[in-house]
Amino acid sequence: RRRQVVFFAHVHDTKRENCPQRFRARLEYYRPAVVIIMSDEVLLTKCVHQVLLDLKWRPGLMVRQYAREIGTVDPPDPRVHVVPLGYMPTPLLPRDLERDVLIRASKRPLMWTFVGWPKNDRKEIMAKFTKWMPDGFAFFGGFETGMSTINVTRAYAHAKFVVSPWGNAHIECTRQYEASRVGSIPVLVVPKKRAIQAFATFLDVKTDGLNRTAEETFPPWLFADSWPQAAAA
Repeated sequence: RRRQVVFFAHVHDTKRENCPQRFRARLEYYRPAVVIIMSDEVLLTKCVHQVLLDLKWRPGLMVRQYAREIGTVDPPDPRVHVVPLGYMPTPLLPRDLERDVLIRASKRPLMWTFVGWPKNDRKEIMAKFTKWMPDGFAFFGGFETGMSTINVTRAYAHAKFVVSPWGNAHIECTRQYEASRVGSIPVLVVPKKRAIQAFATFLDVKTDGLNRTAEETFPPWLFADSWPQAAAA
């Protein structure tokens, strides 16, 4: 009889000495009914995904964050369900501060803002936005470098838009959901195909009953092909 086990893949399982051999052995032993793989912004769980796809048997349900950009067959396996990243618990607002932070869009003093680490080409992107729209604000760093969670939330809430460049390996990140929570619109530059891979899985295009195109199931954010196009929008 199959064990009714929920298996949670941990980052430890992704280490070279554990994946694929030991990880595959654990799956074969437990034969879990459900496998949950949480976020992996630096592609560490690519091996874990591949092992799951290579098994002769499959768990009844596989839940993962990040969509078909890594390790998933196309068309996708109907047993693989993608959930959005959502926002981290740290930027949550105390109830007594919500009225102080939440500002009507027409009254927000900043056109755009960005808070994050200066990796990849982010400094160049923010320099361009500062030139195009001086009424913006960029802070390079994070919660560990003096920008408190409340101030990050306030920075998003005081801007109409939040610039959201690529991370280490993905376009989706928690910043987009944290900004949306306080009414700011995330701005993303991503090729159409990658955008569909990342976000169109949130609503089933075939079964939602509205005959939507893939793009029409995107979150209500600003998608563009280039940063100049995004700034002009």
